[in-house]
Amino acid sequence: MPLTQNCDLSVDLVAAIAEHLIVDATPPERDFLCKSMEETLLYIVRPDPELTRSQFQVRFTHFLRRRGLSSLLRIFLSLHLFNIVWFQTVQSFQNLAVKSFLRYLHDVERTCRRIVDGCWTSQEILLPFVEPFPEKLLKNIEERLQGLNRFSHRTSSKPQGNWPRVQLKAPV
Repeated sequence: MPLTQNCDLSVDLVAAIAEHLIVDATPPERDFLCKSMEETLLYIVRPDPELTRSQFQVRFTHFLRRRGLSSLLRIFLSLHLFNIVWFQTVQSFQNLAVKSFLRYLHDVERTCRRIVDGCWTSQEILLPFVEPFPEKLLKNIEERLQGLNRFSHRTSSKPQGNWPRVQLKAPV
């Protein structure tokens, strides 16, 4: 992160870190990646409007030592997958009552986490990653999403209407 940037509050700091980390993406994919990275960092350090840069560093370092980089990546992938799936499916849920809407929101979040965890485990991950790993993992996640998509069309307990085909790339 650029040292010239003065970020004292956690939200500003997290946004600056995400902007610094996400460099090779173009809008809207960059927006989704930054949002997912910001959510990951806030999840790890716990939101606190008075969190200073040094406190952020202590919490972040503690998380990495305790849970490791693979845990950070799994959280990021789950949140990123959720953000893309939710963006592409939210219109299917908009006519539901608030309680049903919140239940489906939770179901989508839980399903995204399960998909990432299942794909991650099936890859038998060891750090450092070899180059084909991210591509293979994303392909595996997309395949599981398509299976879920096909399954959702056959069940009647889902909201009315078709779920759109979900792709991991951000919509244009």
